[in-house]
Parts: sequence; structure tokens; C-alpha cells
Amino acid sequence: MGDFHRRVQRMYERAKNDDKRDEVTAFKAACLTSMAIAAEADDEIQGLRKDAERYRFLRDRDLETVTEGGVFAGMTPDNVVLNGEDLDRAVDNRMEQ
Repeated sequence: MGDFHRRVQRMYERAKNDDKRDEVTAFKAACLTSMAIAAEADDEIQGLRKDAERYRFLRDRDLETVTEGGVFAGMTPDNVVLNGEDLDRAVDNRMEQ
């Protein structure tokens, strides 16, 4: 986004003495707003990606993790370790409640 910002700034500088300066100023403001929104969206996407990676880690854990130690997903009061589609179903069911 830095290159785009520089191009808009150059356009603004060229328009300083031009009758289109107000238009360029409005365009620059719109561009800066769009860039801020895009940066915010990128932060959100990165957070969602990290959440998905964490879930994928739990989903792909071996059922024997409980006896070997480590991080795993389980369900109480049944005290069972869940992974794969079983974990997906259990999470979906609880989220629907």
C-alpha cells in the first residue's frame, strides 16, 4: 500500500495549483480511508486465520494424546478425547445451543 499512497500523494502535489485540487483532495481522503479499512480487515483476517490454525491443530490431534500428554480437545462428563469430524460435530452442537 505504500506505493499506492505515494502515487496519490504525487497526484495531490501536482494538483496544488490546479482547479481540480478539491477533487484530488477528496480522492486522497477516500483512498486513505480505504487503506485504513483494508488494514483493519487484514488484521481481522490474520486473527481469524490464527484461530482456524488453532482449531485445525486440535482437530488433527491423535486420540492417544490424552495418555501421551499434551494439548487436546475433550468432552465432559463423558471424559472422551475428540478429534476430526467428531470434534466438528461436538463444537457445532454446542454453538447451536
